[in-house]
Amino acid sequence: MLKISFKVDGKEVKVNSVGNALRQSIFNSIEEQVRETVGILSCPIHKESPQIIIHGDDLEDLKLEFAGCCDELLSIVSEKFSG
Repeated sequence: MLKISFKVDGKEVKVNSVGNALRQSIFNSIEEQVRETVGILSCPIHKESPQIIIHGDDLEDLKLEFAGCCDELLSIVSEKFSG
C-alpha cells in the first residue's frame, strides 16, 4: 500500500490533525494528486509499494521525496512525476 507522509519544518504532520482548515484542505488535495499520479504502483521485482514524503519549511516550499525497495521502483516513480 502506498504510504504518503507530510513533514513541515522538519516535523511529521498528520493530515487529519491539522488545526487550520485551509492547510488541511491543501494537504488533502496534494495527497489526492499524488495518489492519482502513482495509483496502485508497485515494484515489478519485489511487489513493494513506494513511500512518498512531502516536506518543506512551509506550504509554499513543499518537495517530494521518494523511498522504495530498489532503484527500479524509484526510477518508475520518478518517471511518473516527471512526465
